[in-house]
Amino acid sequence: AFAETVGKLRAGLARTVGVPPERQHVLFGAEPPKNVPGATGPATKEAVAAAVAAVRKTLRAEDGLWVICLGHGHHDGRRMYWCLPGPDLSATEFGKLFADINCREQVFVMTTSLSGYFVAPLAKRDRVVIAESGIESRAQGAAAELAGADAMLVGQTLMRAPDPGAKLQELLRRPL
Repeated sequence: AFAETVGKLRAGLARTVGVPPERQHVLFGAEPPKNVPGATGPATKEAVAAAVAAVRKTLRAEDGLWVICLGHGHHDGRRMYWCLPGPDLSATEFGKLFADINCREQVFVMTTSLSGYFVAPLAKRDRVVIAESGIESRAQGAAAELAGADAMLVGQTLMRAPDPGAKLQELLRRPL
């Protein structure tokens, strides 16, 4: 399923946004899929850091940078991790890889489970960070908001709540 999704994302980026395949960097799972040309693997913590370093060398101030992360995540009670072959990459470590990157457009789309935990480490002025899940309390929402999040997706939290309306009111409560 991931290979098919990645293939569609690559084709869409080329067709609709004009990002040629040679400007798309794809790290994939334990092995590169045969049906996603140009993908490399395994997508280890070291490979992610190396890919970011490679992008950093060619990125110009007028360029756009889109980072789309698919996969799974887990929380150990203290930190959020992106599950990778070998040691996992924490949200904080991931954010540090991109901390000092400056270019015209920066968009991060995190679709891992609990991806809301990536918002604060990635947040930066003029940067868009979209996270799929992970905001379960007003405190987590406030932390994301203070870090610079403009929006949060909370569908999973609302679906699991015994009273979704009350949960939504809790998440939106003011003041922070």
